[in-house]
Amino acid sequence: IADRLTRDDAHVVAWEAATGGGAVALALALRFRAALALGRLELVASDLSPDALELAAENLAQHGVADLVSLACADLLEPAGTSLPAPDVVVVNPPYLTTAEVDRGSGSIAHEPRMALDGGLDGLDVIRRLLSEVGSRAATGATVLVEIGEGQADAVSAMAPEGASVMTEIDLAGVERVIRIDMP
Repeated sequence: IADRLTRDDAHVVAWEAATGGGAVALALALRFRAALALGRLELVASDLSPDALELAAENLAQHGVADLVSLACADLLEPAGTSLPAPDVVVVNPPYLTTAEVDRGSGSIAHEPRMALDGGLDGLDVIRRLLSEVGSRAATGATVLVEIGEGQADAVSAMAPEGASVMTEIDLAGVERVIRIDMP
């Protein structure tokens, strides 16, 4: 986002899909508060769960940035390019655990809503849907950042739209954790 804001004087749209409690949207709103206030950046956070959006709204309000983020009850990027703008940057921490991992879940997993964790048999159902729609819903040349589970990097990289540039970001534990896809 910072690179796009400094690169030119264009309006930038960032979208966090599957926002949950809004932690990433909150971090982005705090980091880019000035750009949001000046109208240089528009930030949308969406989730399929109205309960999650209510929590996100509370979290944004507690930090004084609720008026800087548009919340949308939507499945991934559903309204992008229609009732909401097509994003230049997409950030998503989707459900990426396998159904079996969720079924065995203990610790913090046991306290999270299933829909926030369960990515299907291979953990990639939601990521598959996102990457199949991003080409038609995101702006030309968009950047997509997807958090993934351990061992999913090759499979997710292979799902990138044709002509896209793909990079993997390593987390502090040395695990391939984020796939960055720069769309053509």
